[in-house]
Amino acid sequence: GLGPLGVFAALLHLLNHTAAKSLMFYLVGNLERKFVSPLLANTQGVLKALPWTGALFAAGLMALIGLPPGGIFISEFALFRAGFAQGHPWLMGSVLILLAIIFISFLHHLNSMLYGTPADGIALGEPFTWRTALLFVSVAVLVTLGLTLPAPVATLLNQSVGIVAR
Repeated sequence: GLGPLGVFAALLHLLNHTAAKSLMFYLVGNLERKFVSPLLANTQGVLKALPWTGALFAAGLMALIGLPPGGIFISEFALFRAGFAQGHPWLMGSVLILLAIIFISFLHHLNSMLYGTPADGIALGEPFTWRTALLFVSVAVLVTLGLTLPAPVATLLNQSVGIVAR
């Protein structure tokens, strides 16, 4: 096992992924409505067609792949720290290699989606609405969890570790 730190980090990771994925599902819905396709190959030029959604999508995806200051970076760092401390260097090294592959792949797809040319017939521009503002709140939650852990969240996670790590 990875010990109490590993359990804490895994629970924090679960919380961070919940916040990131809910944001991303909403944004992917925006993309699918605008581009009328669930295929990545048909979704290009997002920053031209949907500038707010594109910026939020980039922030959400970067948080999801574990870049700082997102909370996923902190939970992954803690997981690696626990893994190395518990004597699992080969496992942690293997996971690092796999994460690097995922990181490169995600950035490749993000680049083509954001900066490509939108298909003919795709209207350019997007109004800033209250729904868009709420998505910025989701990004703020992800960044907050990367910069600090609010006391009530830390207490809940510590109590959960006490239950899970028995």
